Amino acid sequence: MSKLGSETIVSGWYPIGVSSDFPSREKPVAVSLWGRKLAVYRDSQGKLVAVSSVCPHGGASLLIGDVEGSNLICPYHRWTFEAGVCTMVPAQPDGKVPVNALLENYPVHEDANSGLVWVYVGTTLADDNKPPAAPFFADKQFRCVAGQTLWQVPLPLVAENLMDVAHVHATHAFGDRLYSRVEPYDVVRGAWGGSAQVEYKLSETGALFMPGDRATRAGLTPIEVTMFFPGAILVRFQSGQYQLAVFTALTPETDSTTRLRYFFFRNYFNKGPEPYLKVVDFLATLNIARILKEDQRVVETIETEGQLPRIVLRSDAFPAFYRELWRKNGLAEAELGYSVTASGKQPLPSPMRGQIRTYERFCRRSFA
Repeated sequence: MSKLGSETIVSGWYPIGVSSDFPSREKPVAVSLWGRKLAVYRDSQGKLVAVSSVCPHGGASLLIGDVEGSNLICPYHRWTFEAGVCTMVPAQPDGKVPVNALLENYPVHEDANSGLVWVYVGTTLADDNKPPAAPFFADKQFRCVAGQTLWQVPLPLVAENLMDVAHVHATHAFGDRLYSRVEPYDVVRGAWGGSAQVEYKLSETGALFMPGDRATRAGLTPIEVTMFFPGAILVRFQSGQYQLAVFTALTPETDSTTRLRYFFFRNYFNKGPEPYLKVVDFLATLNIARILKEDQRVVETIETEGQLPRIVLRSDAFPAFYRELWRKNGLAEAELGYSVTASGKQPLPSPMRGQIRTYERFCRRSFA
């Protein structure tokens, strides 16, 4: 197992796409999460449903099944599932449905402002554990460009990189390498995330795609980083009246690949004719893509196997807090009745698991 726990699956909200990725009500959409495939579809009311994609009867893939109203139909024996619960078994003469004919049914949140779709993995969902949100999506003074990229890196390494307040001057062109000191900072700790604020000396070249005269850049620029555990990071810069923010949503498609969906907000260069704004949007997209490439080039070289424990400095306080949450929220074998790892084949657990009478019977897929 990796020293960083990349084999460990943690409970929490995970982004699986945006609303436009799930347009159809006739066929489920396959979503990769932690090496498994989820079947995601819209019910008769247009609400998104996310379930495990293997039929508990014959093991056929529900991804090639049909959606009829609010029902997902298995292509093998036409077992019918509504929100993860089997409601019809055509081959049963008495119509009796086995009590353990259930799919994992994951809570889904479709954000009206960002369009991001989140699913929750874990056996228990606390009332105060809400999907991540960034206030900039609903703020009309900010203009946004978006994109995505795939890194060959485990999720925790990507999250730690985006939270790492000490790497900026060494890795990125917008940092001033002559001023790389990180002053002591406080971490605001919460049950489902946290935040930290530091001050940077930015490069006077304007490599951050942020306006400001030399007098402004000669001072320190406050930067606030907010982490929504386990897979969303918001970074905010402010230089005088100018504000820039990057919201990144992370999807662990496997134990070693992570998809980054990023949203770049700015409250400047956002007025004028549409052709002008499109040119600025293009330049902003190039800028954030370059910054992420600078990170990716380094992070994909990190060794995770067989390494000695890392040296942790005071400047690493925020990533260290992330690791604490990772250890705390790992899915325990004792809780589930079986081992769930990123390279395993058992379905990702959902709160539906509480409705299954025994874990053993569920895992055997045996009839009552």
